[in-house]
Amino acid sequence: MFSYPPIIKHALYFLLVCVLVIAPSENSSARSNTSRGSEDPRLIMDAEIAYRLAKIAEPLLPALGDAAERLSLHVMRKNEINAFVTAGTHVVFMSGLIQETESIEELQGVMAHEFGHVLADHYALTVADAERAQRTALLLLLASVPLALVSREAALANALGSPQAVVNLTLSERRARETIADNSAVQILESGKVSPKGMLGFLEKLRGEKASGYSKYLQSHPATQDRIAFLASKVRSSSAYENFATPSAREGFERMRAKIDAFTFSPRITLKKYAKGKFANDEAKRIGAMFARAIAYYRQGDNERALEEVGNLLERRTRDPFFIELRGDILRGIDPRAAQTAYRESLSLLERGVDAGYGDALTNSISKSISSSIAKGFALPIRLSLFDSLLTSADRDDSAVESDLSEAESLMKIALLRSPASILARLRLARLYERQGKRGDRALVWAEALWLRGDYHKAYCSVREALTDLPSSSPARLRADDLAQQVLSNRKRGERFTCS
Repeated sequence: MFSYPPIIKHALYFLLVCVLVIAPSENSSARSNTSRGSEDPRLIMDAEIAYRLAKIAEPLLPALGDAAERLSLHVMRKNEINAFVTAGTHVVFMSGLIQETESIEELQGVMAHEFGHVLADHYALTVADAERAQRTALLLLLASVPLALVSREAALANALGSPQAVVNLTLSERRARETIADNSAVQILESGKVSPKGMLGFLEKLRGEKASGYSKYLQSHPATQDRIAFLASKVRSSSAYENFATPSAREGFERMRAKIDAFTFSPRITLKKYAKGKFANDEAKRIGAMFARAIAYYRQGDNERALEEVGNLLERRTRDPFFIELRGDILRGIDPRAAQTAYRESLSLLERGVDAGYGDALTNSISKSISSSIAKGFALPIRLSLFDSLLTSADRDDSAVESDLSEAESLMKIALLRSPASILARLRLARLYERQGKRGDRALVWAEALWLRGDYHKAYCSVREALTDLPSSSPARLRADDLAQQVLSNRKRGERFTCS
């Protein structure tokens, strides 16, 4: 039986998609004038979007049984209407699909269908032995980020190549598996007391006027008239047919969609789509629109109007950690100390489990099967932002250098306790240790980052450097000794590591 290297298993258990950093950049803005954004597939990682996806999936998870404990939800920034399962329990949604869904029930329908593939283990049935190398390469990308990454505003993953991994199936085989997944999806939705009406509505789009825009989805999810008719009968007789989302859940969905729009459309298009007064009679859409406008103004550099919109949001959702996080992002270029105060408040709310002004506990309101992974990864992007801001302040304010650097180090050490496979936290620590002249510590965390990325040769050379500088019997020296042994044990037969 195929087995992943231990480090990949370790990384995947802790990497429920949490960090979707969507960055404002001139290039992405220019491309967004006519489309949703870059065609460069990138993993989207953001604390709020990870949380919203998990909340949307929450009622469906009990039906997955033990598979829910291994489930990971990912969003890929790509203007494509598609979703797929890879490596058994990794479910990937294209951002274009989320933007195209018109209700939370539609997205839950797509989720339930993909979860049906998870239950049937269709991925394992599809991938032949000769194709396992491609799967391993995809997993490495899902578990790592470019080592050149030095700021939160950079993309977090390279192109993943063909997202469907390898699907050498005949059309009849695909249709058979899609029907199996459909049947499971209806049962999953009923079990979670979620209306399957959205699932049927999404499938019916495949044969409507918009069907040409769903070409990628149709290639991997072939829909026939008979299949849709059969599903329609099951959906309309479902006991959950009229069970629609709560106002809180609808707001979360609208916020997630608006946030993706605001960071992938140009600000001009965002401000037109989410113009003031457009959604006066729909509170969920109105909150989403305010959020989108705040982000659009921020990306334009109009900080005054961005802060005004955030202020309006916080009047309605006073303890929302994600609105407060955006306020910190806006303030970073104006008043770094005020930005740090906002980030600390956002972190505090996340740690205490306050969600979006409704008083729900973040960690307790997610199914226990995945709450641990989610809770550990939520705060990472905010810690990274606070870390960067502290280092900027340390450069400008000599009177607070020691306290800034001490807090920055503590932030990343906590981040590694919560997300042990985080490459980003290690890269930040490497920068900090370099600044402090701690060569051994810097070489060790850099070696760990290289190891997590699968660059064993460079990891070996870096850990050797660490061993020459770290004190004997220190905890860091013991970690370095252990890492050196792990690196050597992963050499290919006959491979030799040489370091200059």
